[in-house]
Amino acid sequence: MRRRWAWGALIAQHHPRAVRLSIHLRPVGAAKFGIRLLDAPDAWTTPWHSAGLRRTDGTWALMPRDRADRLGRLVYRDDRPSHFGQR
Repeated sequence: MRRRWAWGALIAQHHPRAVRLSIHLRPVGAAKFGIRLLDAPDAWTTPWHSAGLRRTDGTWALMPRDRADRLGRLVYRDDRPSHFGQR
């Protein structure tokens, strides 16, 4: 926690006019703006903590990996796991 606060203070000191974004929910007036990258069941689900599923209609959803595994198949890009594709 302390490292995160120290890092935030350092960034604010060196870039006082910068707009700071976060993948996590932030209250109005916070130092960072929270952004949602994809549809998710709640505001705390992020691509770093879940699996991406590309639905058959082309839209995306974030969900726990075991659920994505049940609903789809693992897609590889450049021989690396990328996301799940809905069956």
